[in-house]
Amino acid sequence: MITDVHAGHIATALAQILGAPVSGEIAFLRCLSSELVDALVAPPGLIVDGWTVRAVVDAAGENRITADGAVELRENKADPILFIIDPLRAGAGLDGIYSAAREIGEAELFRGAQERARRPLRGKGVFSQGCAT
Repeated sequence: MITDVHAGHIATALAQILGAPVSGEIAFLRCLSSELVDALVAPPGLIVDGWTVRAVVDAAGENRITADGAVELRENKADPILFIIDPLRAGAGLDGIYSAAREIGEAELFRGAQERARRPLRGKGVFSQGCAT
């Protein structure tokens, strides 16, 4: 479903959107399907330079935490963290994160990822004339 190339474009887009990591900073996504959440955090997991990335789901595991764990990390205000929240499985208790952290929306994320995916194609005659790039 998702390749390392796809994950790389998503990670690069997230790094660009998030900017330089700052201690205590929290951001989250909650626009991805359960399948995509699982694919992005499957070992070794999504790597965004300077950021800890965790999926917020119903059961803790490698690169996965529960809503309680997410709230605890937010309260610690330590390393910058990006939560990839699966709204179908995360459960309740995330209101504090939703109100205090930066949300990255689907349009913002995929616009950035698509832009990065197109870069290697520019100037190689891949796009026909008049085609928006």
